[in-house]
Order: sequence, then C-alpha cells, then structure tokens
Amino acid sequence: MQFGVPLAYKMDNFSVAVTPILQYGALDINYVMSDELQQAMGGSVGTDLTVGMGVAQDLAFGYSLGASYEISNLTVGAVNHKLIWNIKALVM
Repeated sequence: MQFGVPLAYKMDNFSVAVTPILQYGALDINYVMSDELQQAMGGSVGTDLTVGMGVAQDLAFGYSLGASYEISNLTVGAVNHKLIWNIKALVM
C-alpha cells in the first residue's frame, strides 16, 4: 500500500509537482502441509511440517516527480517514479 500527498506549483501554463511516498506491506504465511503432500515430497508422514514464520512487515519511502505544460486545450505531462528505499536496509 502506498500513501502520497502531492505538492504542486503552477506558473501560467507550466506546472511541477513532487509527491513523497510512504509504502507499507504485510504478508502473513503459516501453512501446515498435509500428510499426502509430505509423502509426495519424500518426507516422513505424521510430523507437522509448517511453511512460513507468520507475519512479515516492510516499511519504505521514496518520491515521485512530475511536470506538465498546457497548450490550448491540450495538456502534455510526464511523471518520474523514483526508487522506493527500504527503511530496514538503510538502518542496517
């Protein structure tokens, strides 16, 4: 999920904008394999084989830049999405 609030400035027919982006993600995986699947994979039957460690979360940030120019009734614009930096990777 991404959250962003654009900040824009307009002069005559030209406008520029920047949007700081905060990104959050969460994934919850905890799966117990059935005996049939364990046997098909060559494992021993009867032991609970689980996949996943529960909830994993991630928080990251980045920004987006944009510009546009209006000619008559036509507006031409461009947007550049910058990298999203993982906060954990920057801290460690």
